[in-house]
Amino acid sequence: MSLSITFPWLVILAFIAITVLFGLRVTSLRFETNIDNLASDSEGVIREIELAAREFSVWEPLYLVLLGDMDDPASWQKLSETVSTIRQIPNVSRALSPLDATYITLQGLAIRTVPVATQVPPTVEEVKAFRKSLEKSFDSYFTVSSKGDAALVRLYVRGGLGSRGKTAIQEIQKTLDSQWGVDRYRLTGELFLGYSVDNTVIADVLLLFPIAIVIVFLVTFFTFRSVAGVLTPAFTVLSSVTVTLGLMAVTDTPLTIVSAVLPILLIAMGCSDSIHIFSRYREEILRGSLKREAIMQTMRSMILPVVMTSLTTAGGFGSLAFSSVIPMREFGYFSVFGILYAMIFSLLAVPALIKVLPTPRFVIAASKGFKEPLIDMLLHRLSLSVSRHRKPVTYLSILAVIVCLVGIANLQFESNLSEYFRKGSEVSKGVEAFEERFGGSTFLLIVVDSNQPGVVLTPDFIDTLNDLERFLEGFDILSKTSTFANLIESVYSGQPTQVQLNLLRGTIAGTGIQGYVNQDSSKVAIHTYIRNTNTRDISRTLVRVENGLKEILPAEFKVTLTGTPRIIQLHMESFSRSQAISLAFSVLVVWSLVSLMFSSLLVGSMAMLPLFFTVTFSLGTMGILGVPLDAATVLVASISVGVGIDYAIHFIERVRSELKMGLRLQEASSKASRTAGHALLVNAATLISGFAVLAFSRFLTVSVFGLLMIFTMAISSMSTLVIIPAILSSSRLESKLTEKLSRKAK
Repeated sequence: MSLSITFPWLVILAFIAITVLFGLRVTSLRFETNIDNLASDSEGVIREIELAAREFSVWEPLYLVLLGDMDDPASWQKLSETVSTIRQIPNVSRALSPLDATYITLQGLAIRTVPVATQVPPTVEEVKAFRKSLEKSFDSYFTVSSKGDAALVRLYVRGGLGSRGKTAIQEIQKTLDSQWGVDRYRLTGELFLGYSVDNTVIADVLLLFPIAIVIVFLVTFFTFRSVAGVLTPAFTVLSSVTVTLGLMAVTDTPLTIVSAVLPILLIAMGCSDSIHIFSRYREEILRGSLKREAIMQTMRSMILPVVMTSLTTAGGFGSLAFSSVIPMREFGYFSVFGILYAMIFSLLAVPALIKVLPTPRFVIAASKGFKEPLIDMLLHRLSLSVSRHRKPVTYLSILAVIVCLVGIANLQFESNLSEYFRKGSEVSKGVEAFEERFGGSTFLLIVVDSNQPGVVLTPDFIDTLNDLERFLEGFDILSKTSTFANLIESVYSGQPTQVQLNLLRGTIAGTGIQGYVNQDSSKVAIHTYIRNTNTRDISRTLVRVENGLKEILPAEFKVTLTGTPRIIQLHMESFSRSQAISLAFSVLVVWSLVSLMFSSLLVGSMAMLPLFFTVTFSLGTMGILGVPLDAATVLVASISVGVGIDYAIHFIERVRSELKMGLRLQEASSKASRTAGHALLVNAATLISGFAVLAFSRFLTVSVFGLLMIFTMAISSMSTLVIIPAILSSSRLESKLTEKLSRKAK
């Protein structure tokens, strides 16, 4: 501390060098949107799913819905030209349109694949004949909508979500804009979902980060109206965010949907300590202290609460390190680092900055004839009102907690990425256009393993397979269910014989059957599509599907559900487990740290009450309003723990400080409400302003998260200013609390 005051420029230049060093690496930060990589405790199951599906060479395409009058020959000519151009785009390996459709037929003893059309139909009559012939195609549901207002094209893109794949998708969109027409097509599918997530994360970071910085500037300016009051929080968050993101780049840790909110979080929380420090410095100046003396006195009184709040906040976020959801775990690591770095910056660089920046002139003027600010007067009245109405406050708080506990019981989890986008987004419009015309948009592959070669190509099993298909058709959210039994029906009339099935076995490599039966005919794949819906409905459907199939099949058969719906189900289970474990662990760690720091379990428990109320109220409100816990909103509870305890620590520490000055407990509480309460509200306003930026995110889930954090920060700050003064005003606890708070904190 003395180093910062004696050699301020040396300290400032050291932090500038660190910030620049890590800032140079930020440009190499990458983004991760693969949902398979979300949960570590699902890795084994996901590997098993991948192995089960690998034998069937199923590759989900990028779906292109071309809107237009498909009874018009001109539309088919235009479609042919557009698809031909798309095929020329680098890394587009295949483009299958209805004009490429085929059907399988028996010619003598040979099975032949015959094209539905040999040319683009030039007349209305030929278009009608062509569409009639499409019904013979094994996958006719992937051709033209029943109303004739759209055609479906399947695009296979190399490179996935790497630079090659992204470039190919961008070129596809440019081609469609110029040749088919802007807003006359829709893209959907897992690949487009990942591509959209990637672009949205980048766009959010680039847009929201600078806006949040500007908001911090404005809030601190209108609060302190001084250069130092603005620059100290601003430099704190700028350095904290830059160094943290730079470290992520150095360790090759990607930004995900979860960690995309990290920069905004650090902006909102990184300035907390510097705001409290500057607020206390402002008080010292008002008392008439010289600048150096004011800084020294400020830091002597603020070191302990700054360290305490930073450690407890880090403890709250550190609990995420034990999460089984990988992005949440990584978010925990780097949020802890960012918070501790902001603490070090606040203790070393902030006093150095205050030393070199001009003393606030308006404060000096105010000190000559000081009049208590309106906000301090209101806080004083609030403290008195709480003391006088302690019992009603207590009863209302208990009632609110009971109601919210009922809401918590109704909380749902959401891990379906397509549900994270706003209505009207390209993702949402793509899913709606596809499902309105072609049924379910998310592919579900069901693998049935007999464990015996040749078993699935027998007449008896064909009957069983038909039973399985009829069972699946009974689910409203499943559509386009197909098996190789459908293919057999298109080739042979009636019940196939073993000889006919053996012929099919010999021609597997040359027909469409290879996606349905593995090489030794021991396994069969059932293809179906699930409509876009919430994670709860998907999970319940998959459980019923798996249990129902097992009941129909012989006991020795194994059923494995694969594809995105199954991954979504696994992640929902991981989210629910991780949330419960992380929250319980963070509460235990924070309570232990606070109790240890104040050398009292009673004081530690008192500090936890506003936090408990905030977490319960926030989660309960989510449950009552039907807001699910997802990749973003799942962080609300952990952030509530980390931030809520800060408020309580600063308030209680100020009470301790006033007790040392000889005030009685209630007087100390009232003084803390006007002083620490003022800084607390400024901090809350900054946090609320920072999180408010997230409401403008292109992600619906991040936007909801931002609104929830505004609500949570408001509840957290007010519960601290109400619940703790209510406890301190208790005559029964006065002597015991006075004794505990008068002890020297560790």
